[in-house]
Formats: sequence, structure tokens, C-alpha cells
Amino acid sequence: MSVFVHAEDEVPPQLRDDWTYPTISGKKLNLNDGPHSDMVFISPYLVDGTLPPENELGDFGDWAEIHRDRLEDRSCVKKDKRP
Repeated sequence: MSVFVHAEDEVPPQLRDDWTYPTISGKKLNLNDGPHSDMVFISPYLVDGTLPPENELGDFGDWAEIHRDRLEDRSCVKKDKRP
């Protein structure tokens, strides 16, 4: 599974209120019943779309540090083996 997308009940409690947003994939969209998903997107962005200063990341920063190797290995961070 994606490093940023998780079932809501699998997200560390300290991230749930400030660092997660509901998300849905195409497979979960229903024509008449509306979207139903228990998936959330873990994101460092604030509601207004801005990134807080690094020293204000708090629990998200701690979580990201634990996953640092996996995050840095993503193709959007590396290109042709260069950061």
C-alpha cells in the first residue's frame, strides 16, 4: 500500500486529527450511493494547501522520519539516482 494512504484505523492516533484527510479511489465510487471509504491520506499540507515550517511538523515530522528511507526512494524525490 502507499506510504501516504492507509485505512483510517491503521493510522497512528497522533496523526489522525491534524494530518489526515479522507480519500477515495475509483473502485470505491458508487453511482447512486455516493462514495464510501475508510481510507485517509496522510499529508503534511495544511487545509489551505501550504506547508508548515519544518519546525512545526510535530507528530507528522516524527512519522516521516520513521519512513524517511521509503519516502526518499520515491520517484518524485529521486530521478536517475540523484536526489
